[in-house]
Amino acid sequence: MTGLLLAVLLAAPSDSLPAVSRDSLAPVVSAPATGDSAKSPAATAEPTAGAEVRTGPVDAAPGPSAVPVPPGPILAPGPVPAPAPVPGPVLVPGPVLTPGPISVPSTSISFGPSGAIITVDTAATSKGPSTLAAAGLSLVLPGAGHTWAGYGGSAPAYHALDLLGWAALFISWQYGNGALASAAEIADRYAGASLGSDPDPALLSLMRSYRSRRPVGGRQDSYDQAQILSGLSTTAQFPDDAAHGWDWGSPENPANNLHLQEFENQYRRWRASQVALYSAAGTLVVLRLVAALDILRLEKSSASKAGVSMEMGPVPNGVDARVSWKF
Repeated sequence: MTGLLLAVLLAAPSDSLPAVSRDSLAPVVSAPATGDSAKSPAATAEPTAGAEVRTGPVDAAPGPSAVPVPPGPILAPGPVPAPAPVPGPVLVPGPVLTPGPISVPSTSISFGPSGAIITVDTAATSKGPSTLAAAGLSLVLPGAGHTWAGYGGSAPAYHALDLLGWAALFISWQYGNGALASAAEIADRYAGASLGSDPDPALLSLMRSYRSRRPVGGRQDSYDQAQILSGLSTTAQFPDDAAHGWDWGSPENPANNLHLQEFENQYRRWRASQVALYSAAGTLVVLRLVAALDILRLEKSSASKAGVSMEMGPVPNGVDARVSWKF
């Protein structure tokens, strides 16, 4: 800028130039116009009449007479260096150790800036209750498997149902034994039988259907006669002895008919008890199967036991994605 002013002064006539004092030749510092300074009169003033204005690049004078730079931030030319990366975790290919307890083994594949990472997690394979053991306990005692596997909330219901089943089984068995003993007692007293304390239910069924074992007084209501008419042996089912003989007497006597009716009532009670007994036994079996299947259902539906999951998260210079298969 100083060189430009000197060139103008030398080229102009001496009489047309205004008086220039020493102070007017003070160094001038030009800075890029910004904001309101771009519109100031000094920045937009036209050159003096008669002065020669040269355009083009102006070389600054070398040496110590260089124009001083006012204080302030200096923008260095050239590319701006990128900030240093923030220190962080570095993904290294190889096995990935997951902190914390893992209840089941899993296999995971991670995709990230460092490549694919395949992880097979076999930690804690023996931890936690076994599903098969819990199902086996449920087959023995419904509800015990739920407690073992950590589903204790369902155990009381299974215990209660199992207890009711055993109670029904015991009551049915006791009721049936009492009815059978009463029927045998009536037959021994009024039909001349010798059944004992443990009678054969099949023999009681024949005594209910036929009034006697052998033909008596020309009656046509004996067991042996029915076998002969059918062409079967009279001893094919039971031997012909005192322990397997009976006679309820003539149907013309009302007392004999009453005794036979009491015997039939006891026999019907025994039959009803057998139906209840087998029903209770079947209920106990079904309850155990349901408890075992419920254990398998709970274990299968548990998210910590099985499933496929995918996790994504930011990492330096990329995104990490992990797909896990748990079994």
